[in-house]
Amino acid sequence: MTAHGRGGWALILLICFLGLSNTTFAQVGPCGEAPAISDERLKGELDSKANILSGYLGNAKFKGQVEFERNDVLQHYPHADKLRLNQYYLFTVCLVIMADKAATLEQKIKMLNEAQETISSPASARSEWIHPQSFGLVANDLAVPLDAYGGTNAVLSFSVDNRSGVDVGAALRSDGFAAGPCTSVVAVAGLPLISSADMNQLSNERDPAKRLRWFPSGQTISAAASMPPSQCYAGMLAGLQSVPIAVNLVVASGRDIVTLPLSGAAHARFLQPPGFVLPYSTR
Repeated sequence: MTAHGRGGWALILLICFLGLSNTTFAQVGPCGEAPAISDERLKGELDSKANILSGYLGNAKFKGQVEFERNDVLQHYPHADKLRLNQYYLFTVCLVIMADKAATLEQKIKMLNEAQETISSPASARSEWIHPQSFGLVANDLAVPLDAYGGTNAVLSFSVDNRSGVDVGAALRSDGFAAGPCTSVVAVAGLPLISSADMNQLSNERDPAKRLRWFPSGQTISAAASMPPSQCYAGMLAGLQSVPIAVNLVVASGRDIVTLPLSGAAHARFLQPPGFVLPYSTR
């Protein structure tokens, strides 16, 4: 293939990448039209951040710097329209890349792809709502049978708070669950219980949150996890003042799926078997 052929192929890729027709490309340039930003201060901040990136073009640090500058703006404008902010930021980064006279067309396309991937990736947006206080676990009560043959399941009652500021889909993973030495959860009321195979299927969904329980920001979900008596009974908890609890909460926002380990402690309550009567005592 000739150099001209390679350049023509790259130009077609560039036009497709930017979603432009040949006519639009000629009218507004390779970066399209500037998305409208009503806040002039925010617009100026994004322009300034994009200009900083000119010193990183062709550098291995370029992709990380694109994300760093974007997150810095978000910290100062937490209530900005993030979709419009991302669109305008990508537009300004595109202008900087296309103005680079030292880069070939193929190199420009590569940098544009890196910028687009970084700005729109879930991992980039995740830092806005995932932090240690995003979700809180409160373990209320662990009711366990006296022995392994009573026929009554052990039940952990707990609640989860959404403090992330983002509405998400939520579920509980079957692996990673523990109430002290009890680790075999067979059913959960209040939250979907999903396996590792389910997680793989979720990753292929266009909107995985729809497959989970909707969990609006600022609300609390109450749930109860059930364990078979053979796997969780009073004798297993001997000597424990309180029982350490660990669960793996799955949350989904957009196409981003995150497993969050949460922990707490519960008071153990022993269940009396049906027909059990305390022995008569005299003084």
